[in-house]
Amino acid sequence: ISLILLLDEKSIRDADIFPSSPEIERGSTLKLFCVLGKHYTPQRNASHIIWKLNHELIAQENYNIVNETVSSVIIHNFTYNKAHVKCFIKYLGKEQLLVHTEVKSGFPPDTPGNISCIYYFNVELTCNWTSGRETNLTTTYTLYRKIKTESCSFRHPNIPFSTSFCFQVKAQNVLGEAISECVPITMESIEKFEPPEILSVKKIAGIKQLLTVTWKIPEDILPAQYLNCQVRYRNLYSNSSEIDNVAVTSEEKVVSLNLTGLWDSTEYSVAVRCIGVESKFWSEWCREKTASTEDKAPSGKVDLWRIINSSHPAGNRPVHLMWKLLGNIPHPGRILGYKIQYFPENNAALQMTKITTNKKIVLPLKEEAYIISVTAYNSAGSSPAAVLRIPSTDEKQLLTFSVKFLAPEIIETVRTFTTNEEMIVEWITSEPEVTEYVVEWYEELETDPFSRSWQYISNSTKWKANKKIFKPFVCYNMSVYPLYGDKVAAPYSIQTYVQEKEGPVADTDVLGKNEVVIKWEEISKDKRNGFITNYTIFYKPEGGKELNETVNSDVLHHRLKSLQANTQYTVYIMASNRAGGTNKEDIIFIAIPVGLSMFFLLGLWITCILKKHM
Repeated sequence: ISLILLLDEKSIRDADIFPSSPEIERGSTLKLFCVLGKHYTPQRNASHIIWKLNHELIAQENYNIVNETVSSVIIHNFTYNKAHVKCFIKYLGKEQLLVHTEVKSGFPPDTPGNISCIYYFNVELTCNWTSGRETNLTTTYTLYRKIKTESCSFRHPNIPFSTSFCFQVKAQNVLGEAISECVPITMESIEKFEPPEILSVKKIAGIKQLLTVTWKIPEDILPAQYLNCQVRYRNLYSNSSEIDNVAVTSEEKVVSLNLTGLWDSTEYSVAVRCIGVESKFWSEWCREKTASTEDKAPSGKVDLWRIINSSHPAGNRPVHLMWKLLGNIPHPGRILGYKIQYFPENNAALQMTKITTNKKIVLPLKEEAYIISVTAYNSAGSSPAAVLRIPSTDEKQLLTFSVKFLAPEIIETVRTFTTNEEMIVEWITSEPEVTEYVVEWYEELETDPFSRSWQYISNSTKWKANKKIFKPFVCYNMSVYPLYGDKVAAPYSIQTYVQEKEGPVADTDVLGKNEVVIKWEEISKDKRNGFITNYTIFYKPEGGKELNETVNSDVLHHRLKSLQANTQYTVYIMASNRAGGTNKEDIIFIAIPVGLSMFFLLGLWITCILKKHM
């Protein structure tokens, strides 16, 4: 009150509020004063003042009339983070806002703890600490570094090196202050380097499975100390890395290390980081550099397969060759290209050679039998040859590009089934001495021979693959080929789905008289979503009972007999497979009795109702 009474009258506006923008401790009592200016007197005085907290009226028992121009209010247990207290004048039933202030509540600061620092030599010193609970008030923190009994705040570049520092943090706001203990921290223990710089990663001519890494130590580090460096390296065919450790001193400016036991003909990615032996902080990894080891001739054969097309009238037949590198460990490494050699089986003197960097090629062969070999090569040599025999056109083989299911001889039967994770193909053979097979698969509607997939199988009559490599609801052709050395015998082929679903919609024609012949078109293969097992025709006279008749999957029309004349019928058709399904919209026709053939062409939707296979 004395503060208000001592104010110069000229400093008082039409109304004022004291204290302005106070910050108080959470849960404490708040007391504010509202002072009327001369503009409002004598008609109005402090008894006309009312108070609101945000938009809520404060009870009058919390008011106090100090004098004719000053009213005070007390708010007990103030727990708002932030609120507005408003002073109004109420006169002749009307409220007028005079003045308001924002009030914040919070807490005095807790003692800072867990002080930690990182020191970049000759660059910066950064410290962190925990501040305790949130004060909700403006709080300043001051970091002190102390040497013996001296204390001061400091900034770069005035950061002298010493091992006898301790660090202290003071937190302060309007409610008080708290000072942490002075925590001793040696500069060596908190130093963090800039990343080293790799100068080179090189192979040494004539030495295989080795790379030499040379890097430069960072310049801005504490002098006269020991360092540890780590060299991380990874071949580009692997997701895992190897790490070698190297001990150096800060006086060494350039360091080298030989990486040994690497894969031949393989590119490696290399990075380096360093740390002082007394420090807790590694530098960041430097930017990676790559280099390749000395080449070695590929040691494994390529995985070779072929698709044989029908002969052209001129006597040529395109043979699609495709191959892939086997997933050997170590990886075969860098491949520069592939050499394809082929000649008639009865005349090796007519050998032809082609070179390609692709993993596929089309060869225009005559109708006689051919021997084909494919090798992979790099600067050090070539791989062993993968050899296949292409039979002559008069041999019993699967010769056409379109699917032909020939009578099996060596393989008696093939079946497919799925589990939650896998597609499984099993077969029975009549020739136990056959121990190697090729499983080939592709989408039934696929016309590109190079889109086929294959896998060689040895000493087994079962093949498993992850279901994810197959598309759901798509029909696949699966073939199993027996192998005799470089000869490929006739396959056993079947069709399969990895997953089936409800059948699709097809089109139909309805031909009508007393007896109605319903015709429908065969559903295209790309819309079946499964193997069609039968068709069911449902028909129902208006107000009558629904009837149905079922026909085989190879039947595409059906005659409905003994229909009621001049009667409206509702009809729909189900094309069923093994997965179950739903109905489609109904189509209506009227049976009209006439002696001659009078036909009404109506559109009829066909819905594939996919019945669960039992």
